[in-house]
Amino acid sequence: MIQLPRNVTTSILALLTAFAAPAFAGDTTVMSDKQPTMQQAAQEANTQNLLYLDSNYDFASGFHKGNFGAQAATDSTVEIGHRFLLNSSAWPNEGGQWFFRLGATYNRSDFSSTRAPTPDVLQNFNGEVALEYMVDNNQALFIQSHPGFYFSKHVTAAAFDIPTDIAGGFTIIKDKVYGFLGITGSILRTSTPVLPIGGILWNIDPKWVLRAIVPQPRLIYNATSNLALWTGGELSGGSYKTDGNSELTPERLSGAIVNYYEVRAGGGVTYNLKPVTIEAASGWVFERDFDYPRADLNYSTRGAPYIRLSAHLDF
Repeated sequence: MIQLPRNVTTSILALLTAFAAPAFAGDTTVMSDKQPTMQQAAQEANTQNLLYLDSNYDFASGFHKGNFGAQAATDSTVEIGHRFLLNSSAWPNEGGQWFFRLGATYNRSDFSSTRAPTPDVLQNFNGEVALEYMVDNNQALFIQSHPGFYFSKHVTAAAFDIPTDIAGGFTIIKDKVYGFLGITGSILRTSTPVLPIGGILWNIDPKWVLRAIVPQPRLIYNATSNLALWTGGELSGGSYKTDGNSELTPERLSGAIVNYYEVRAGGGVTYNLKPVTIEAASGWVFERDFDYPRADLNYSTRGAPYIRLSAHLDF
């Protein structure tokens, strides 16, 4: 949308569809004078205008510790972007294209009122700047940054962060199994400023695909060329600067860094009718976690159901 938190997931809803690294599949041949080569087809599939919309609702659940009441949550994301073609370099092979991408993302998470000393809203507004090697509309190599503000209610200079992701794909078994490795970094995430990202994509057969990649692993069944059914998990969230006031208790949480994460699993349906892709999902949120590393305090919720709806427009 891929933070390994949301800074990797909101853009990694873009970022970690990167796993499909056919860029390293090797040379291909011309099918006929009137048909495009596989390289040309892969290049023509690279979209340059991007719009992503996502909304989900977590039903109310209580906290593991403390009599704070039950908390529900809503999360919404809007992301836009445009790719500028740099050249048709044959490196690392002839199957892809290099792009410079610019865009912007706004994300907002709202939490129902409880007696817990947690923010009632977390949000970020950030730019998207990336250099990426695209093959068949998937990122095979990239470095991307998300400079912007990650805050609760009020934007301050202390809420500025530049989460950055660097990653690439590689072939393990040609046309069958691909690997994906990289790192993600964040200034606000002071306890662990740099984290690994990665996993494996396994094309089991023409119908089944295993996408064992954090933060959004999935087992996918391609029912038709337009319809896919899947089950999997997701880790989302991010690091934010809370407001510098006395609304939160204990008082030492005022103006603190909070690492917010959500762990969930479920299933869904993805329908693609180019250039629009619509996805509906539901499942179980195992916990929402608010961690204040400098104050050494942590508040986490119990499990609850969730529902989600998202749409991509790529053209």
